[in-house]
Parts: sequence; C-alpha cells; structure tokens
Amino acid sequence: MTDEFPYAVTPEHEIPRVMTPWEGQAAQFAKVGEPGLGYEQRTIGPPDNTTIVDCLTYRDPNGMLFGILYHYNENNPFQAPDTITILVDPDRQREGAGTALLREATIRWPGIEEKGFANQTWTPESMAFVDALVAKGIVDEGRTVFRKDTE
Repeated sequence: MTDEFPYAVTPEHEIPRVMTPWEGQAAQFAKVGEPGLGYEQRTIGPPDNTTIVDCLTYRDPNGMLFGILYHYNENNPFQAPDTITILVDPDRQREGAGTALLREATIRWPGIEEKGFANQTWTPESMAFVDALVAKGIVDEGRTVFRKDTE
C-alpha cells in the first residue's frame, strides 16, 4: 500500500481505457464522410516504412463510419499478399457492411478469391460471417468463391 492509494485500488480516473480492435482502427479514419463505399491507401509501419495498405470504408447514409476492410499487397511484410481484414462496428453488425466490403474487394482484387481465402487466418467471428454467407448462397460451400451477382 502507498499513502496515495491506501486501499490498493486504482482510482477510476487513473484506469486507462483500452480500445477495442474496432475503436482502434476506426480512430484512424474520419468519423464522418461520404456515405457508401470509400477507398484510400494508407502507409503503415515505422516512420521510414513505405508499406501501402488498400483500405475500403463503408459509411451509412449519414456518412458515419461502420465498416473497414484492409487489403494487403505483395509489398507488405506483415500480412500475406491478397489477404484481408474486415472490421465492423460491433453495434452495427448484420447490417450488410461486411458483405458490401467483401463484394467490392473481390471485384477490385480478384486474387483474394484465388489465393486469399485459402491464406486467411480465420477467427471464430470471421468463420461465423463466412458461414452465414455460405448459408445465403453468397459464398460457395468450399468457402473459396464469392458470388458477386448476389444482393
């Protein structure tokens, strides 16, 4: 025990707030922007690193950000080429953002289907997402082909 905190309990105002993965990534983008799908490139890594990541964003009709997709290319030392990361605001899941982002990504970067689906690191959440797409007929049973013609 210290004299500052005699009961060995950290005061509420001194407890650091830990951001969720969604909050940490969303904080890197403008909170409000053009509604719908957006695209930009980001440089990641140390200040001297020039690794480019393709970013798709998904915004609601009011321009509020609620979906992000990162596409990694062959110049990225952190991820396998043509793999992706999809993040959707936990409070806005199951509203179509993930599907719209994945649909756009497979059109822009066909390699995602050719090799990316096989190279993906699947979390329980991402497997549940893809399983739901399989059930809807949007992704094939082998989880290798995304049907771009479905809505």
